[in-house]
Amino acid sequence: MAMASTSAWALDTGVTYDAFIVNGFVDIPVGQLFFSLDADYPGLTCRYELEWANYAFLPLSGDCFVDEYKVHGHRSCVINAAMPIHTSLTLSQGTACYGFDKFQQYEQVLMLVAGEDGDSGEIDGTVLETGAATGPYGFEAEVGI
Repeated sequence: MAMASTSAWALDTGVTYDAFIVNGFVDIPVGQLFFSLDADYPGLTCRYELEWANYAFLPLSGDCFVDEYKVHGHRSCVINAAMPIHTSLTLSQGTACYGFDKFQQYEQVLMLVAGEDGDSGEIDGTVLETGAATGPYGFEAEVGI
């Protein structure tokens, strides 16, 4: 995986993330992620809208809402978007999420649990989609260069 040349911010809404599904030892590109701050839930989470665009010849995009958990000393979503933090992400409860599988097929995302690295900006975790007959896959997103 390529590393960003500078520190990344908590779900930086000004950059594009390249997304990969980890299939064994192979990282399969599955599109790009774009985040925008949607809501600030005091004491709990920052909610972001996520647009997931695939790499197909005729591209599509899926929409999700994800929650970034606030950690001690980092309670403001606006400030968090301007400084590096280590935290975790999950799908927002009660919302639908759509993305793409390793074949660039549009799928409902049933589960996404990930951690953010406040130093590199990489997001690493697990994703489960409706078409995943073998169970969940590893998921990675890195700041595009």
